[in-house]
Amino acid sequence: MKHKILLADDDEGFLGVCRTFLERANFDVTVAHDGEEALALLEKEKPHALVLDIMMPKKDGLAVTKEVRQTPWGEHIPIFILTAKDPDDALLKEINEWSPTYYFVKGNDRFEDIISKIQETLTEQENS
Repeated sequence: MKHKILLADDDEGFLGVCRTFLERANFDVTVAHDGEEALALLEKEKPHALVLDIMMPKKDGLAVTKEVRQTPWGEHIPIFILTAKDPDDALLKEINEWSPTYYFVKGNDRFEDIISKIQETLTEQENS
């Protein structure tokens, strides 16, 4: 069974590259270009995991994470946060407040490492 991933990022170049890596790793990928679109697609797609950019128009990744975590079905869904900059203490506190599964810094973390962590997390979830 292919795992469904909802990937949300407003950077078309990054979105395309990330989608390609995820699809090569045998994920079924749905893309959103902002947080509102991501929330709208969640109900329809029912993904196994979310990969969210922090800085997006309309609703950022942390706002999406907050809304998802406040729903019964979203309490335990793996959420992987991406950010374009190294988080400072205030941003780290805000990220951790909504319990993402992991967060990654674009440019610091390789796609292979991100995909490996997603695969590991989904496998653990299936086996628990």
